[in-house]
Amino acid sequence: MAAKKSALVAAEMQLSVIPAKDVKQMDQSFLATLTDANNLERLMKKYGPQLKAVRVDADAVKSFSLRRDAFVEAQNAMAERSGTKRTPAELKLIAEGETLRKRMLEDLAYGARDHSLDAQLSAIRGGDGVDDLAKDLADLAALFSANLKKLVVKNAAAIAKNAKALSVRLSDVTAERRTEDTGAATDLRNRAFTWLDQAMREVRVAGRYALRDTPSAAALFAPRTHPGAHTKTAPAPQP
Repeated sequence: MAAKKSALVAAEMQLSVIPAKDVKQMDQSFLATLTDANNLERLMKKYGPQLKAVRVDADAVKSFSLRRDAFVEAQNAMAERSGTKRTPAELKLIAEGETLRKRMLEDLAYGARDHSLDAQLSAIRGGDGVDDLAKDLADLAALFSANLKKLVVKNAAAIAKNAKALSVRLSDVTAERRTEDTGAATDLRNRAFTWLDQAMREVRVAGRYALRDTPSAAALFAPRTHPGAHTKTAPAPQP
């Protein structure tokens, strides 16, 4: 029995012809995007006749599974390319940053039990990857400095200073690792995301139009929001 053809191989032509100016950066985490795609695929099956009636782009529907699978493969390839080159020192630094981020989030959540920081903390919790970790620590340092009176933890100012320094070190790590190879893998992932996103947008628009007389069903096709999944909410400036 022949081995299953790679989705990336099957999608090679479609991905290669996307103009560079049209290639999109991911605007949320990989997991959030994949969850959205899987949900949309289920809705496409459930409301297939309605979508067909409003002339949804047939290719978007027919190739949807391929687009999603190519996106998953491209993401995995990028992660593998990046992950295999992590040095023990880098892994230790990342682990230190993740631990500090977790503790600072807990400190701020407890200190701001009036829910005044809920939006900013939710954005930071949605972070994904080393780039986000570096930005998260910088944002947390700013939040610590702006809310020292609310914090119970000892040495809050020193913790903020440490988080800021660690953020810089992590940013240096990610900058050094942006080699030609990882750049190519990232470009391929972004192309796969762009191709999938095109279909997702088409299906969402068609679904909302086809089901406009049934608001509850139309709402299922609304764009999903995942706070902080990629684009961060900046901390409020200190008064």
